[in-house]
Parts: sequence; C-alpha cells; structure tokens
Amino acid sequence: MIARALSFLLIPFLFAVIVYSKCAPKPLLLPISDVELSAGANVRGVGLAVGTPSKNISFLVNAGRNETYIYGQDGLCDDSFSDAGCFTYRGGQYDISKSSTASKVDNYRDNDGTSADWFKDNLFAQPDLPINGITIGVPKKDLDQQYKPQAQLGVGKNSSFLIFLKEAGKIGARAYSIFWGLASGPADQQTTGSLILGGIDEALTGVDTKKFTSGFTYDFTCGTGMLVALNDISLNWPNGTDTSIFLGQRSTVMQACLQPDYPGLMTMPLKHWENFVKLAGGNYPGGVESRALGFNFWTMLFEPEGVFYGDLTLSLQNSISIRIPNTQLVVPDKYVDVSTGKVRTNETVRNLPIDPIQEINQNDLPILGRLFFTSAYLSVNHETETFLSGRP
Repeated sequence: MIARALSFLLIPFLFAVIVYSKCAPKPLLLPISDVELSAGANVRGVGLAVGTPSKNISFLVNAGRNETYIYGQDGLCDDSFSDAGCFTYRGGQYDISKSSTASKVDNYRDNDGTSADWFKDNLFAQPDLPINGITIGVPKKDLDQQYKPQAQLGVGKNSSFLIFLKEAGKIGARAYSIFWGLASGPADQQTTGSLILGGIDEALTGVDTKKFTSGFTYDFTCGTGMLVALNDISLNWPNGTDTSIFLGQRSTVMQACLQPDYPGLMTMPLKHWENFVKLAGGNYPGGVESRALGFNFWTMLFEPEGVFYGDLTLSLQNSISIRIPNTQLVVPDKYVDVSTGKVRTNETVRNLPIDPIQEINQNDLPILGRLFFTSAYLSVNHETETFLSGRP
C-alpha cells in the first residue's frame, strides 16, 4: 500500500501543538516490505541502504532503543550458521572497510549504554534522499537474541536518528508513525507497510477512524513506555458469533506494552492461552507443544488440519477494537536456512503467532508485537510525549 503522507494532521491532543506549514519539511515515507539483500534473500523490514557503494539493510523499528545498529561482518551468529545464513538472519551486514564514506567515531556517548563500535556513514532512504553523516553502532554482542535479530532503527524518546533528521531540517518534529502492512495471506491481499518520519499517514488516520491517545509510562516492565489496557480478547467465528477468552471475567483488565519490533502478534498469560486453545481447538504437531524458531520466534505451531479458522479481536482502552484477520493470525512458519541463507517455509505446520507466558516469565507484562500492527497503526510524537493508536 502506497499511502500519501501529510506533514502533520491536527489530531486532538496528540499533534495539536504541531501546525501544518508550507515551511515545514515534508515527512519521509519509508516502505516496510520484503527487502532484497545482496545475498539474494528477502527479509521484511524498513529498507535502507548504507555506505558507499551502498548495500541494502532490512531494519526493525525499535521503539525502546535510541541508536541505529547494523551488525558487522562477523555477524555475531552462533556456529550453526554459515556466512550466508548469518547475513540473512541479520537483515544484511555492514562492511565498514568497503565503504569510502565510513569514519570511526571515538568516545561516542550513546543513549542506550550498548557495547558497540561507532561510525559515521551515509544512509539512503531513497535513491535521491541521502542521510549523510548519521552515527551507526556496530554491536559487539548480540542485542536481543532470536527475538529481534536484524539491524535496528532506534526511535525511542532520545532517538539520535530522529534528532539528527530534525536538526538537519529533513523532518519538522521528532515524530513517527508505523504500520507493518499485511505480510501474510494470499499474495493479492498482501500490502506494503510504512514508516513515516516527522509526521503521520493520512491514509491510516482519517477523521472517521477510531483511535485513542495516551502519554508515556516508562518503567522496567515496558521499555517503550507505551502501556495500553486490554479489556477483552475474543474469537470471531465465521458464523458471526464471538467468544471471549476472558470467559465472562470482564472486570479483569490486562495491561500490555506496545513493541512494534517484537516477533509475532502478542505474548499472552498462560491462563488466557489455555482458554484460547480450549475454545479455538487445533492440535500441536505430533501432540507435543511446539514453538517457532524463525521470524515469529517462540510463538506457537499447530498441525494444518483443524487449526483455528476465525479472527481475533483485541479491545483496547474501552475505546477501540482491533480485529486481526485469520490471514494474519494463522500464518506460514518462515525461517532462515542457516546453511544457505534462503528464507524457507515449514509446510508441515501452521504458525499461530502468540507466545504464552509461563514458567520463569509468567509475571512478565504482555506485549503487543509487530503483527498487531498488521491491523493497527501507531503514531508517536516525542515533542508532546504522547502516542496514538487506532485501526486503519
């Protein structure tokens, strides 16, 4: 989906202090799609080219980090990966020695406290849109294990990327919007997502769409600061009936943290997951609980026959309901072949991208991850310290 972007729309509370002006820079629209890497594989993310000559990198948008990270030539993969496998797994790699525009940055004071080597180099959001002299961190150790293995574009509250763009006059405010796009289902129903820097996407936030706004609440349980309340989660059956997995206990409100880079749709407390399975049915492969080890890491796998065939609706803040269609709820189990670097699909199973929280993680705050944003958009304004979410 190619959507027209406006500099700023006057949405009450969130963007009311930012007024559209002919003098304001136009926002930058970066597609979220399957980025073609030089190794021949395609990995979904924000596609940016780095260095001179430029090489494509597929980025995840990390709302909790503040710096830009690209893995270096060593890749920091374990011994099971070939060079090609590691290259794809990381969404591409940055070879500083082959970029004529790269320069080392000594004593850089980053905003994350991450162990990394720092360089200045050029990024290209579009062929005719260079972002020259941006600071890039090359991690010295794995950042987030299998959960977020790719390069990361930090857009947190002290994002050096957003600050750089604003100071360079390329955007008018430290604001962004993200929509992951429809990444699964029939090919003719899949869509390109978008990351809008410095504004919001008019096509997603029309005056008739329902949405809610909130301020940030930062603590160790939610690094993005974007807490929401889930009032209900319901199964939607093709015959038009709905069944709540809360089983009538509507007084129980579940808090969750919005993380647009986190794998899958969501993490879910075990008791609610058990209710889901009782209602939705389905069989684990070979009768044994199985987890995905690919792009939707540690979410659940089912046998194709008898897997849930309805939709799922999440009701937030007593104000909006986000319905996840079955094409985004029951998806292929895609993974990187560690030997060849090709992206493959395990055709013997179906992936239901929910991660039941249990054992040592049972008290963790639930997370709404990147596949939530196949059916919802997120707009963040760090200038006003507010965020907005709604359905397209």
